[in-house]
Formats: sequence, structure tokens, C-alpha cells
Amino acid sequence: MPKKLSARGLVAKALNKKPPAAHLATKAESSPADKSVPIASSTARVAANRRNAQRSKGPRTPEGKARSSRNATKHGLRSQTPPLAQTELETYLAALASFTATFHPSNPFETRLVQRLAQIDSRLQRAHQLDSALFHRAHDQALDWASQFPHH
Repeated sequence: MPKKLSARGLVAKALNKKPPAAHLATKAESSPADKSVPIASSTARVAANRRNAQRSKGPRTPEGKARSSRNATKHGLRSQTPPLAQTELETYLAALASFTATFHPSNPFETRLVQRLAQIDSRLQRAHQLDSALFHRAHDQALDWASQFPHH
């Protein structure tokens, strides 16, 4: 949490002036563990950052934009978009074909229900795979830890 400014510091900030010297930390005063102390950037560094930001244009192709839109995805179990990986897409399509053949949707509403059922089924399969992988990983780590101790 950033350090609170005094009334003088708030007024100086509102006027786009430098606050009193007591409110800025230098690099020597700031420790890596204390993230709450702001560090004054030099005007040269600020200018360099602005120039670099102008050159950065992000992804330009539709594929790059689609890929970067998924940067924060961890497991995708609650996502509103269809599965992303090829194997997940294949699981979804197989479930969709199976449920369509079983339920024979006859109108758009029923078709949407079958699609939703296929999405839920593929997510449940993915959740089971994640759960199983996490269990096996924890089990292997426990065995590795236990192997450090001599058997009696």
C-alpha cells in the first residue's frame, strides 16, 4: 500500500508539483522488501519509458490477438469461450456429436441446450484430468519427501 501523503503533499500532487522532499524516497532509502515506498523516477527514465511505449504496438495479427487475449487463463474451467487446446476441442466436438445423436435437437433452443451439455461435459472431463494430475503430483512429491528419511 503506498505511503499516505500529508496535506501539503496532496496539494503539491494536485498542482503537478513535486511534493515536499520528505515524501519521496531515494533508491538508497528503499528496500526491495518494502514496496510501499515510492521511488522518484528521473525525467530521463520517464521519457525513455514513454518512447518505448510508443514503439510497443502489441499483437497485430488476429492469431496474435487471440493468443494474447488468453494470457491470464489458468485452467479455463469457468471460461465463456470454447476449449482452447486441440485435445480439448476434440473432446468437446466428440461430446457434441454424441449428445446431438442421442437427443436429436429439433429447434435452436434444444440445439443450444445440447451445446451447453457438451461444454459442461468436456469441462468436467478436464476438471477430472486436472484433479488427477494434481493428486499424482502431490503423491509423487510426498514420496520424494519421505524417501529422504531412512527406513527402520
